Amino acid sequence: MEDGFKLERLPWLALNRICDYLIDDASRSLHPRCDLAAFSLTSKWCCALTAPQRFCEIVLEATESDTGLNCAMEKWIEVLDRDGGRYHYVRRLKSPH
Repeated sequence: MEDGFKLERLPWLALNRICDYLIDDASRSLHPRCDLAAFSLTSKWCCALTAPQRFCEIVLEATESDTGLNCAMEKWIEVLDRDGGRYHYVRRLKSPH
């Protein structure tokens, strides 16, 4: 019996192009990166594959107070600490304002 199509069997370059397409297509929508995020939820393998693109830009949303900034930083530290650390993917830190 044949296993059928496995996304994991595609060459790395093809998989990278799929991620790029999802990012480019999402940039035209009201919710950028939502397509890439949805793709990352399909399997653990897809989650790992999309991590560099999902975490390359962090938007730090915080209130004017120091407490709000601390809470926002703690949230991102928790997210970036998962799965052995994702800090090395971060390239840009942005503020929504």
